[in-house]
Amino acid sequence: MASSSMALKGGFIIIVIIAFLITLVSIFTPGWKVSNNAGSDQKIGLVTNDCGNQQGQIMQQGCNQSSDNRQGFEKWTLALLILAAIIQIIAIICAIATIKSETKIFILAPIMAIIAIILIVIAIIVYGSKINDTQNQFNQFYQPGQPQPQPQQNYQYSMNGNFSLGYSFWLAIVAGIFLVVAAILGIIAALRGGNGSGSGGYLRNQNHHDRTVIQSHQRVRTSMPA
Repeated sequence: MASSSMALKGGFIIIVIIAFLITLVSIFTPGWKVSNNAGSDQKIGLVTNDCGNQQGQIMQQGCNQSSDNRQGFEKWTLALLILAAIIQIIAIICAIATIKSETKIFILAPIMAIIAIILIVIAIIVYGSKINDTQNQFNQFYQPGQPQPQPQQNYQYSMNGNFSLGYSFWLAIVAGIFLVVAAILGIIAALRGGNGSGSGGYLRNQNHHDRTVIQSHQRVRTSMPA
């Protein structure tokens, strides 16, 4: 039971480390929003951009503007993922600090993982829902054959409405899946460790009591006159 619990704890730590690295890659790669426009292969991320081979001054300007004019939902997504990464670090530290514990205190580590999962899910929902609003917003500005109103100042010209969610978005989902697996393993490990400690402690105490009783009987018999 103890060896099984230790293996689960080790697996938890390894999987959370992998999830943490995937989260960092998701944050710092530019593939959150990918342009499907002909002649443009630009990618817009939460922190970095990849303007690719831009054709046209407006598209080049728009791509350069996007790094200085992140929209509100992009900033919220970034903040949530950074917080999730910090929580994952805390989960790893908690797991390492309590890996040899025979009590259920290890449960703190999977709880941290669950909090990170919630933050990642919120970030994914925020970004995935708002990116559609951005596309609809562009469509109202650019209707062929109609007078076009002036777009808002921080609007990203580079994204012409033909864009999709990129690989960085999906990496965040993969990180969340890894954390789900880690949380399950961590909870099982904590429960097994606690149960193992309780039954093991009881058996050790019972054996010690039995040996004490036997030794007492033996002393009594030796002290009795023949």
